[in-house]
Amino acid sequence: MSNAQQIKVFYKEVLEDQREHSRIELFNYARRRSNNLYTDGMLTGALRTLVTDTGDYICVRRGWYKKKSREERIQEPNSLVQAYVEIFQDTLRKSKNITSDPFRVLKMPQEDVKKLERIEKCITMISDTLEKIR
Repeated sequence: MSNAQQIKVFYKEVLEDQREHSRIELFNYARRRSNNLYTDGMLTGALRTLVTDTGDYICVRRGWYKKKSREERIQEPNSLVQAYVEIFQDTLRKSKNITSDPFRVLKMPQEDVKKLERIEKCITMISDTLEKIR
């Protein structure tokens, strides 16, 4: 088992009660269980990936973490879907800010014009997809 995996096991032991625990408490527990084997960077990295790689653990406020209850996990929207929705919305927002000089477009090589047409189709597809999933 890697260091990060072992640290996560320690964190999960503390967080199993589904109550809030401080970052310091989690670090101290992992240090005690490992006889101070881990650095701050290792402890921080393991905590970050525990929260970002699973939907089971959250940072409830700065420096405080907990394991979500079953009810909390069921009630929340799919975070992966929400992440893509935000990316698509950001893409559409940014694409609307792009303006081009029509004379410049006329002077573009045909290859670039074809690329712009593909980009336009892609933006339309993103917009259509967002409408369908809302």
